[in-house]
Amino acid sequence: MSTQSSAVESMVVAALKDLFADESAVRSQLDQLRASQGGSAKPRTLFKRVKDLDSRARRVERLLDAMVDRSEIC
Repeated sequence: MSTQSSAVESMVVAALKDLFADESAVRSQLDQLRASQGGSAKPRTLFKRVKDLDSRARRVERLLDAMVDRSEIC
């Protein structure tokens, strides 16, 4: 395995760890929102975080797809 491949794999793993941690925080925030009758700012903030998670997850998915495509060529 090349150093470049190893670096990319490490980056993807780190990104996935961050995504999982942030997903857990969003789930907790959603549970709190469900339990309370808070103002409209909380749902907007939560929605922004979910959109950010989705965007980041799609980016990691594209990286993984590229890695798989590249490994099939070799």
